[in-house]
Amino acid sequence: MHRLLRAATVVTLLLGWQHPGFGDTLTLESVIARAQQRSTSAALARNRFRASYWQFRTSAVAFQPTLTLQATTVDFGRTISKLSSPDGTEAFVPQSSSTSGFSLSMSKVIRTTGGEVFPETALERLDELDHATAPSYLAHPVRFGLRQPLFAFNPHRWQERIEPIRYEEARRQYLEDLEGIGTAAAQSFFDLLAARDRLRVAGANGADAETLHVRTIKRRKAGRASEEDLVETELGQLNARLELQQAELDAAARLRAFRSYLGDRDTSAVDLDLALEAPDVNVDAATAVAFARAHRSDALALERRKLEAERDVADARAAGGMNASLVASYGRSQTTGDLHDIFPARPGVRPGQPYAAGPDPDWGRAQAHAKVADSNHDVTLISIEQSRADLDQDVVTKVDRVQRAARAHPASPSVPTRWRSATTKPSPALPRGPGGSRECQPRPCAKDLARRNHVEALRGYWTSYLELRRATLFDFMAGPRHRARRPGLVTRARASVPPADPCRTLSLSPSRRDGGRRGRAR
Repeated sequence: MHRLLRAATVVTLLLGWQHPGFGDTLTLESVIARAQQRSTSAALARNRFRASYWQFRTSAVAFQPTLTLQATTVDFGRTISKLSSPDGTEAFVPQSSSTSGFSLSMSKVIRTTGGEVFPETALERLDELDHATAPSYLAHPVRFGLRQPLFAFNPHRWQERIEPIRYEEARRQYLEDLEGIGTAAAQSFFDLLAARDRLRVAGANGADAETLHVRTIKRRKAGRASEEDLVETELGQLNARLELQQAELDAAARLRAFRSYLGDRDTSAVDLDLALEAPDVNVDAATAVAFARAHRSDALALERRKLEAERDVADARAAGGMNASLVASYGRSQTTGDLHDIFPARPGVRPGQPYAAGPDPDWGRAQAHAKVADSNHDVTLISIEQSRADLDQDVVTKVDRVQRAARAHPASPSVPTRWRSATTKPSPALPRGPGGSRECQPRPCAKDLARRNHVEALRGYWTSYLELRRATLFDFMAGPRHRARRPGLVTRARASVPPADPCRTLSLSPSRRDGGRRGRAR
């Protein structure tokens, strides 16, 4: 008779129901924080953000000066040249030489114009191996140069404008990923809570069915129950056992999934602590849309797409134009046989050498490419406007869900007390009326059903609110002082790693200033 009761008690003890102090006690807020810090999804999000960070650093390094060193240790050469003598005869004369040298230069890209400036120093030595002569030197101690395209496309200027936006977009996407992880953790939290509630109800129903079957056997022996009543209670007992076994499997699977998502390899039981009252949050649709436009990564993605379309148009138009550039240098040059005389008295000036080339006849191909780029730009602008409208509508829909979930949730101050008492008091005993066994069939407890509906209403409320918080990156409960960090667009690379939990200031705990009480659902 008591086998089912003992089995149900052991299972509930292993799953952490009977003793709140056994294992961890996790609230919804702590579950979300743990998932954002320790889950596999959070680790993947951090690594994606780090990859975006180093990609931004790589693009920023392209604007830094580049140092180039070239050296030739020994280069032996032997040539046979045809030379003309003073008497008019010609002869082939072999020549053997050895050269060595080095050059050191530094180049710096000019972002605004796309040109390049470079200082350079070089030294070269020549040894004639066929003649016993001293070596000669060609030296460029100091030389400054400029290479400037005049009508070419300047990718550096567009890169300087787009890459900071791309990095800020990745940072906001990282925050949104963390909020999405919090939403999934909340769903897992409520799934485990619902599975344990079904297990508790199944255990109580199994105990009632066992007691009912024993009483029916006694009534059958006393002649007050029929064989049909006995068979019916026995079938009810078997169904209760099957329901309990299924509830045990479901609760164990939910616990494993819950632990796995949190990145916890521990197999001990956990206690779930849920506040049965939901905080009163006033969310205005216009305010939420404004926060979404200011904080969301999709808003920056629209701006980035617009700049990329303008860049493609500028590239297509410059490809079919005139190609012209200016090269100029100023410095010192000297040829000497003594290494101490490599610095000349006067600097050698190389005037600017303009170079220009007209566009090749392509029979209108470049113009066609420019027109295609213009058309793609117009299509992108139309798509951006539609995406912006869809973004606003998505936020308005999420605000409506939060408001509907808040209205569906009971707001009476006595609700947490009634539901908390339902979790601590046992189910009512079976009736002992003088009638047959049909009057003593197990039936769902009204308090259990009410508690289950209440928890499901809380699930809908918190899920809707967390989705809204992800869409706006703003905590409407904590207010502006605890909103997600929103620094300005990054203009230079910073040698820092992403924080482990940038949303740690977001709080889900209901305010205690109004004297509200917390109920525990385990």
